[in-house]
Amino acid sequence: MIHIKKNNPWIFYPSVLCDTFPENPATKVISGDHNFQIEMKMTLLETLDNNYTVFTILPKYTGLDIHKNMLFFTVRFEDDSSQFYQFPFAIHDGVEIDLKMIHIPKKQLQIFINEEEQLNLSLKDLGLYIDNNPCIVFGANSFSHVNESSNCTELYLHEFKLYEKKKLLAHHTCDEFIFNKSVDKTGNLNFIHHKILEC
Repeated sequence: MIHIKKNNPWIFYPSVLCDTFPENPATKVISGDHNFQIEMKMTLLETLDNNYTVFTILPKYTGLDIHKNMLFFTVRFEDDSSQFYQFPFAIHDGVEIDLKMIHIPKKQLQIFINEEEQLNLSLKDLGLYIDNNPCIVFGANSFSHVNESSNCTELYLHEFKLYEKKKLLAHHTCDEFIFNKSVDKTGNLNFIHHKILEC
């Protein structure tokens, strides 16, 4: 597992390590014009009395947050508007979350936690935002300038998968590391890494 400590977020942004490596970074599909699916297993270690970001897709903020001991999901749309959705899922320190996010362009966004649907959002009238260089941050709402407003939290990340349609592009079991990077089991070199970079 990856122990993501407070004020030390990890990021899924392989192309930031080198703009030509890997050749086809998996993060490119996390955008409103792609059919993608994200799966992750994690344990939340800090859930009470504050605002925290569990994970977010940047640069256009779309992600899972904790606010007043409840889970909220923020969706950024193609017109740059945002909407917040409260999940009925009960949380506490040590709660285990098996999350699945399914996006079908201009059709639907679904979120499941522990196999229970939390969100089923039609995108027919207004699609998810489109960006050509997105990334995922775990444990904060930013990675380049982490401070008190970054909503940092502490969690264990046990597993992460990213699909484009049915094709598995990245798979992290979070048990093998090289130079502060979690190894992508697919061999596609889509690392999750720890180093905070100025961007």
